[in-house]
Amino acid sequence: MKKKFSLVALLVTLCVGMVIGGLAVWASPSVMGGKSYTNMKKLRQIESDIDKRGLYKADEKKFREGILKSYVNSMGDEYSTYLNKEETKLLNSVISGTYGGIGIEFKQDTGSTGVVLKVYKDAPAEKAGILEGDRILKVDGKEYQDADLIAKAIRGEAGTKVKLVILRNNQELEIEIVRAEVQLQSVQSSIVGNIGYIKILTFEENTSQEFEREVTSLKEKGASSLIIDLRGNGGGLMAEGVKIADYLLPEGIITRVKDKDGHEELIKSDEKYLNMKYVILIDGNSASTSEILASAIQDNKGGALIGEKSFGKGIIQSIITYEDGTSLKLTTHQYLSPNKHKIHKKGITPDVEVTGKSGDTDVQLQKAIEMLQ
Repeated sequence: MKKKFSLVALLVTLCVGMVIGGLAVWASPSVMGGKSYTNMKKLRQIESDIDKRGLYKADEKKFREGILKSYVNSMGDEYSTYLNKEETKLLNSVISGTYGGIGIEFKQDTGSTGVVLKVYKDAPAEKAGILEGDRILKVDGKEYQDADLIAKAIRGEAGTKVKLVILRNNQELEIEIVRAEVQLQSVQSSIVGNIGYIKILTFEENTSQEFEREVTSLKEKGASSLIIDLRGNGGGLMAEGVKIADYLLPEGIITRVKDKDGHEELIKSDEKYLNMKYVILIDGNSASTSEILASAIQDNKGGALIGEKSFGKGIIQSIITYEDGTSLKLTTHQYLSPNKHKIHKKGITPDVEVTGKSGDTDVQLQKAIEMLQ
């Protein structure tokens, strides 16, 4: 890339289907003035009245955390939030794409059963003998009625053990597994004839490397063109989307980033690019980093955008970390397309508009195949 991405710790956060929580900074009344001082003085009075006269006692930790949450929430920005220690750890695992677990993907089935859809290669689950189609009945002796609770129970610190009771061929088996650090797969691929298909699930650390590896692999298998699927991708690390745009595009502008003072930074690609025909699939849940990549492709005429209008999240969050392990996710920048089109709350209109499915047929995917053929 001709101009490297110099903004520090920038993150285009997941904005569809995921909420992590909110909070911010504790300020002493002694360093505040005017109305802020008056409000803090009143707050201290309320705290005193509760201590002296309240039937129930306030939890000091929850009290301070609630103040911090409210302070950040008062901005009215749904994407800015203060994260406590646990929430910060969760965010870091989402960003890195790694977690302590056993390396499976599953879906919720009837009752408390989770059906294993995929077992990661060389992951603890594979080594322990877990197979696709196994039904998870219990985790450490407990049944759970919710997929998120099953996942939370299975995850844990690397090196610790978890016991699963699974159902296989009408037989219950108890399997003990030692958890390890597991890398989530953010890119999936397949090939039909000479058309390669790549699904980018999210933008995490190393997603761009995964993407390039999959392209190379598909080319070796005979792919002469690509379908890049960004449908349902709610975003992630901005830098990873920028790297993929740079890989796909010749020299040009990838995106325009502006701060609160209106200062603009141009993020550019270099002259090297993938000399291969491709199209991009987007829908109403393609957001944030997905829209940076899609708008870069559209404005630079790299490949046709097919599908439905994108979500419309054109703002960027930075992560500010504190010594106590907490952090602040704060909206600090906005971005525009290379041709200066505003994305936020507007979205990107595809070059070829096609609605999702007709029965079991993926109409958008079929249109992409038709255009490449």
